[in-house]
Amino acid sequence: MRLSFLEIMDMVAEERRRQDEQWGANRSQPDPLWATILGEEYGELCEAILERDEEAMVKEAVQVAAVCFAFLEQRGWRDRP
Repeated sequence: MRLSFLEIMDMVAEERRRQDEQWGANRSQPDPLWATILGEEYGELCEAILERDEEAMVKEAVQVAAVCFAFLEQRGWRDRP
């Protein structure tokens, strides 16, 4: 399965909407909690890779990206150089 940049960004945006529906749009979490959330998602991506499950790889990679976006969003660019 080959995905374009725009298809991937659409998938990540949809996952962010899903996360906001599930957890609320205005989440202010401490950085260590974001690291834990990201670590859990990354672990699931690693598992999908080891199992060679193409569908799960895409799903989990999108979730990893969406968590990174959520982390950046909640920080509000406060540490932007």
